[in-house]
Order: sequence, then structure tokens, then C-alpha cells
Amino acid sequence: TSSELDQMTSISSPINTKGVISNWITNQMDSNSVSMTSHREYWRKRLNARLLTPVGLGKSDHPCDALSKWRRYTFTQDDCCWTKPFYISGTGPYELYFEGVIRTVVAKEDFRIVEEVYANYTFNQTWGYTLCSNPHEVVGGYVRIVLEDESCVTVRNPEIDFTGHTHLVDHILYLNETTNPLQPIDGGWFDGANKGFLTSYDVEDPHCDTIPAVTEQGDDHIFAQVPDGSWLVFAPRLELANNIPSMPLVDGGKSTELVTGGKTTCANAPRNFLNEGSCVLSSNACSSASSSSDLEVILDSTTIRQLHNITGRFVYGLKGL
Repeated sequence: TSSELDQMTSISSPINTKGVISNWITNQMDSNSVSMTSHREYWRKRLNARLLTPVGLGKSDHPCDALSKWRRYTFTQDDCCWTKPFYISGTGPYELYFEGVIRTVVAKEDFRIVEEVYANYTFNQTWGYTLCSNPHEVVGGYVRIVLEDESCVTVRNPEIDFTGHTHLVDHILYLNETTNPLQPIDGGWFDGANKGFLTSYDVEDPHCDTIPAVTEQGDDHIFAQVPDGSWLVFAPRLELANNIPSMPLVDGGKSTELVTGGKTTCANAPRNFLNEGSCVLSSNACSSASSSSDLEVILDSTTIRQLHNITGRFVYGLKGL
């Protein structure tokens, strides 16, 4: 607020300024002091980045988690460009396989080249079609694909649909909108088109137990049906973890590191002026611990270099103390 900013600018002592800033930020993170705001919690949980496979900073969320994201359209910007082929099987309806994984089944009349000069074109079932530009991420949006003669033509982004073809997919959930409403995501000022949906709560479906905790690029997609009979596909995002003063991440990311086979690294937060009064030494630490209470570390040049390589931080040794 304006009064809080005035308070900060009126402080002459740098030490007091640090304390005021520290207390303000701590209060903003404490839901008992300050009510949750859309900027700090609501938007961050819903705008986390796409993540198809585990990386060092984190893994993707699970389709049965609350706030999992789902979409209706087939092609995304992650499919672009030139090097990731998709194949078309059948003469109608078409089965679309992207990098060997089924994406959707689409009627022949709904997946054809828009340009009139290609009105009589027949899709080649042995040709690996690639995208030559970012697709319009909406059902019916433009998708530019490369033909055998290297020309770039336009098709429509098809809707996810496996009606009558459920035998082609392994994972199908049922999203009950009565008990777990789907929150629509629209395109806002850009095009106003629907961009997908977020689940309100954890998905309650027996099939959730059969879905791996970690999904990677190239795995079978997770599909879902809603009561009106339409279909959705899970759109994995970066899983966010609570690690605030009142609710620290006790294992520092150890469980995530284990479940991803080490692809995601520890997330221990260093001590700083924000957490120094509440940080906790983990009883289930992410890094390996010695079984002995007595441990001698020789701080020579070799050890210092190893510490730097492990932590990515600069370590300094002081002689003559």
C-alpha cells in the first residue's frame, strides 16, 4: 500500500530498512497475516510453465492433481518445427500419431488442406509430416505442415476425439463436472478462444492409480472424457511445491529427485534474511548424510574444487586463522 511504501522511504537507517522489507515480505507469505491474493497464489499456480519431461528445476504435475490442465486441440507449439514428424494412418477417419504416439482420431472431412490448389491431395501414410510454423492452439486453428515436395500448407487443428476408438489408448479418465467443475481458460484479448480447462479438485478415478507418478516426453498421453461425451488430453505443467516459512519443504526435494531418477535436483533453499528465523534442518535431507556424528573434512584445494562442482557455488578457503 502507499502507506507501507512511505514507511520504507522514510527510514534513514539501512539496517532498519532491511528489517522492514524482511517483515513485509514474510507477512505477504503468511496467510494468517495477509489474505491470499490472486497475484501471489492464484496466478502462480495457474500460469506455471509447460513441462513434458523432468528437468533439473522440477517435474510435471500429475493428471489427477487439483488444477491439472486439459485441452481439446491436438497440436501445440511444443510440436514445432520441422524435426518432429507425425503420421496419418487410415483413409478416413484418420488416426494421427505424433512421434509414434496416438494423438487423436479425426474425420476425413475435418482434416484436409485448406488451399484449394490441393483439393484433391491424398495424405501419404508413409510420409512423416512436420510442422513448419507454430500452430494456432485452438480447435480449428491453422496448422502449417510440410508436404513431400517441401511446400508448406494449411490444415485445421483437430479436436481430441476417441469416440468409438477407445481401444487405441491406454489411459482414459472420467472427469465428473458435477463434483469437480472444470475452470475454462480463454484466450483473452488475443483471440477469445478456449485454451483449455483446469480441474478444481483432485480427480477421483480408480484409473489414477495406474498412471505413473512421472510422465516423460514420448509416453502415452493421458486422455479424459467429460459428461457431454467430448474428449480432453492432459497438458502437463511444472509442478509447484510449497516452501514457505510456515510450510517448509521438509525433504528439500528429495522425494522428487528419487522419483525422477535424479533428473530433478534438490530444491533446498539457502539461509537468507527472509527465512533465517524459521528455516529447519531436514530430518530427511535431500543430500546424503554420514552415519557417524564425527566427520572430518579437509579443506584443501581438491575439496574446495569438489564443493564448487557439486553445488555450483564459489567456496573460499582462509589460511592462517
